[in-house]
Amino acid sequence: MGRMQREKGKRGEREAAALLSQLFNLEARRTAQRRGDQTADVDCGRNVHVEVKRRAGIAAIRWLEQAEKDHAPGNVPFVMLREDNDPEWSILVRVAKLKELTFELDRHEDTEVGTMD
Repeated sequence: MGRMQREKGKRGEREAAALLSQLFNLEARRTAQRRGDQTADVDCGRNVHVEVKRRAGIAAIRWLEQAEKDHAPGNVPFVMLREDNDPEWSILVRVAKLKELTFELDRHEDTEVGTMD
């Protein structure tokens, strides 16, 4: 990896740390990584592992843009995705919408929720 790529990565990690700090009122900082094992890109003093990727283009963002274009007013757009041979699902959501999404998904209402078989 060239110097310009490393510097771009560092800037992305600092940006991510600042955003996490602002949105969740915590102290997040870029870590000084010396090795790749069990060291997160950003430490925010919580039981999470933050891996930061900043790229010129990310194909999955087009799917999120579609959800943002198609969603009904008042709904929180996000994408669920998984690769064919991976049993685990992932969620793609804008960080600014994360709190709103978790609130909506965790809301307890008196309605019965269907299950998938």
